[in-house]
Amino acid sequence: MLRCKAHKIYRREAYLTYVAAHVNFVERRRWAFSDALQKKSGETEACRINDAEIFTWIGINENSNSLSQELIGDIIEYGSNRYDVVVHTKFQGVVKKKIVTMDGPTLKNKKLFYNAIISQASVWLPEMKEKEFDDIMRLKFESRLISKDYVEEADENLIFKKNFNNYIKETKAYTSKKELSNYGLPYFNIKRGQLEFDLDNFEDYLHKQRINMQRVDLVLKVQRILKARKIKGKVDNKSCVSWRVFNYGLDKNDLIIEGESQDIPTNETKEITYES
Repeated sequence: MLRCKAHKIYRREAYLTYVAAHVNFVERRRWAFSDALQKKSGETEACRINDAEIFTWIGINENSNSLSQELIGDIIEYGSNRYDVVVHTKFQGVVKKKIVTMDGPTLKNKKLFYNAIISQASVWLPEMKEKEFDDIMRLKFESRLISKDYVEEADENLIFKKNFNNYIKETKAYTSKKELSNYGLPYFNIKRGQLEFDLDNFEDYLHKQRINMQRVDLVLKVQRILKARKIKGKVDNKSCVSWRVFNYGLDKNDLIIEGESQDIPTNETKEITYES
């Protein structure tokens, strides 16, 4: 629709212009009413009038959500579960834009949101009803922007992949599937580029790293992040249940090929002689 398209194009510019105009209007009204009261009462000192009185005089209800909508600007997604909320404020006659960083639950909870705004931006938001707050924040969240400095490294999926790769680096992967069947160690199929691992063994590694999660959450991450599939196979007629990751880019330094010679430390050095 034309109206929606125009709204998207000019929303930000029109919004900032409206806020600036409203702030200037309120400021002019404050001094106008202050001057009027001083002349009427004969006072020589400045007369303090709060915003609530002015809003009542000019037909704006402080309990309405209009002022809150003006103070709360765009929501910018900065990273995984991290959002920057733009807040417009005025202090000592200067209009400023402040950034308040919060997580998703804080963004959704009215009390937590208000506390974050007052503590980080020193802005006292007018009271809103719960439904009004939910409606406003939902619309702002659905039209949120993505920061040019979006931190992909902070994504929870990447962190889980990093933990899995560290697990492979520590345990190594073997070309013999017997290592998987007998000891629960990762198996790598070189020809197909497939990695199979024992979920219990991986879970034990995570516990040693003090990374604890419910079993069901671990399975979900393995399926959704690693794109792994549960395999029920057999090795030497022995049941072998594993999880298979397709097209896994394994570092050659993390691969132990069956039949490779290994140095075995010993306290004795034996002399090897060759007979002709």
